[in-house]
Amino acid sequence: MTAAPSVAAVTPSETAAPTPTATPTPAASPTGSMTTYRLDHTATLLPDGRVLLAGGFDASAELYDPKTGAFTTTGPLGAELTFGTATSLADGRVLIAGGQDGATTLASAALYDPKAGTFRPTGSMAAARLQHTATLLADGRVLIAGGNSDSATLASVEIYDLKTGKFSPTGSMTSPRSGHTATSLDNGRVLVTGGSDGSSSLASAEIYDPRTGKFSPTGSMAAVRGGYTATLLPDGRVLVAGGFDGANNTASAELFDPKTGTFSATGSMADARDAQTATLLPDGRVLVAGGETSDGSTSLATAELYDPKTGTFTATAAMATPRSGHTATLLSDGRVVVAGGSDAGFLSWPSLASAELYDPTTGTFASAGTLVPTIGQLADDGARIIAVTKVDARTRDLTIDSPAVGRIVKVRILVPSGFDAQPSTRWPVLYLLHGSGQSHRAWTVLSNVETLTASTDLLVVMPDADTGHYSDWWNGGQGGSPRWETFHVVELLQLLERNWHAGDKRVIAGASMGGYGAMEYAARHPGMFLAAASYSGSLDPLGGSASNNVWPAAVWGDPVAQADVWKAHDPTDNAAALKGTALYVAYGNGQPGPLDPSSASPDPTEGWIATMNETFVHRLAALKVPVTVDAYGPGTHSDAYSRRDLQRSLPFLLKALGK
Repeated sequence: MTAAPSVAAVTPSETAAPTPTATPTPAASPTGSMTTYRLDHTATLLPDGRVLLAGGFDASAELYDPKTGAFTTTGPLGAELTFGTATSLADGRVLIAGGQDGATTLASAALYDPKAGTFRPTGSMAAARLQHTATLLADGRVLIAGGNSDSATLASVEIYDLKTGKFSPTGSMTSPRSGHTATSLDNGRVLVTGGSDGSSSLASAEIYDPRTGKFSPTGSMAAVRGGYTATLLPDGRVLVAGGFDGANNTASAELFDPKTGTFSATGSMADARDAQTATLLPDGRVLVAGGETSDGSTSLATAELYDPKTGTFTATAAMATPRSGHTATLLSDGRVVVAGGSDAGFLSWPSLASAELYDPTTGTFASAGTLVPTIGQLADDGARIIAVTKVDARTRDLTIDSPAVGRIVKVRILVPSGFDAQPSTRWPVLYLLHGSGQSHRAWTVLSNVETLTASTDLLVVMPDADTGHYSDWWNGGQGGSPRWETFHVVELLQLLERNWHAGDKRVIAGASMGGYGAMEYAARHPGMFLAAASYSGSLDPLGGSASNNVWPAAVWGDPVAQADVWKAHDPTDNAAALKGTALYVAYGNGQPGPLDPSSASPDPTEGWIATMNETFVHRLAALKVPVTVDAYGPGTHSDAYSRRDLQRSLPFLLKALGK
């Protein structure tokens, strides 16, 4: 399945409580961790001293309690929210506004009530937004400014009024902006700086005056910046640091003086960085931590302190883990809790569930959190289920700590209707694999898999695979994480059989990257699956690499220099191993078809995939390996066809299971 809009909004369900399947057994986590990985999430200090962490490629939320060092689930949020905003309101509730859920930009908003531990919808914004800003005004209202919509960068601005629960327009900014900063000044006005106007990064700045509801220009920064930080200092000035200048990351910093309306240079950081955090400490210094390099391939563990008295940055202890796109929250006791992010820049999202604490009195980071429970039996290598969330009557979300992948991984399961009443039954399993960049939620959001399987006795297993290409990565010949194949066919299989009554009759299907994964796993593990179905999967990656190489070198290496590695993962090269497995292959030709909008253009991706599928099918024919082929002609590489493919192929898969 290709990435496509999710239909979920920030509207919580009422079935949030984790439902263990066995008595939890304490087990030490390698570092204190959140209940799931999070990247580009929000973190908000609550009046009682706890921290609310929400979203970040996951539809959940959790609370960090510095008194116990524990993370516990709350909510749920109801959307895999990224690039949204969270604002602590005067009454103690938190306003969550906009952001992105999957590929859908949201206009919706919700209020989190820490007393009830629930999210409730509130009025929606006039425009859908992500990478906008939300700033609490002195009168308790919230200023929502700019951001990206589905088609444009916005200059529009809205005000949220807690008294009415509604958003209303106010004066627009002088320039469209996304990825900018908005800082509440001591005089009640708001400084908006930098970001992007949709075509270039900006150095300009402007001031919002809540008394007039208007923006006016102020002095510009010395450098254009995106992905930077802006921090209000105790003397009323604003420290702007780092960011991306359109070509490279910068180590420079400057100060905005609201008395003169101008920026001036100050000391530079030791490291050029963007996507970092900046946290004002109780003594007036600013902790700058993490970030990433210019090409997005490397996250930083380094941290430094800015002293406004001297105008200089000095190094402090590094974090235990490199991080970018993380959060850093000042706690009531003066420490800073740093949570989540990516340990390898934006090329490896999402990656981290770990958290750590910075103590300004010692200048060091230490592990945050406590023991994480293990639910049920472990896999042989120690992979373990650490949380189970009951989404609805049939849907369960498992959170698994995977040594193979090197982080926490999510798996969604649809249980048969008689599952809870028949604890001794071993259920046949349908593994359903998603496409590149999607998640464990993809099939339930983008298809009618619940309805299709409602009358069956299938245990439908939909694991996360990120953009991992359903492989144990070559990593320059060094191996190591992520090992997605090991997770899916060893760790997950053992956890399901030991804790979720999975039987030994299995079939596997997937779309796009998942279609490749279904055939790859069936070929590399003969006899594990009775049937395999691919919907628009890339089934001859070595043959197709010359015309469209979508596989990063870290996965299998270079297709020429490491041709043996590529062949070992190529379903066409391993077609003989599929003898005895029932096979189903579906693909279009890339021309607009009956499920495409009237404005659709020819799709070269599906045309490229069709060529690979034809090669694969011809190879099977030469080997006299039976295959059912649905070469349906016109059709693009879209979720509409994958949804139809699942419906068409389900009887085939059930027949292989003897149903």
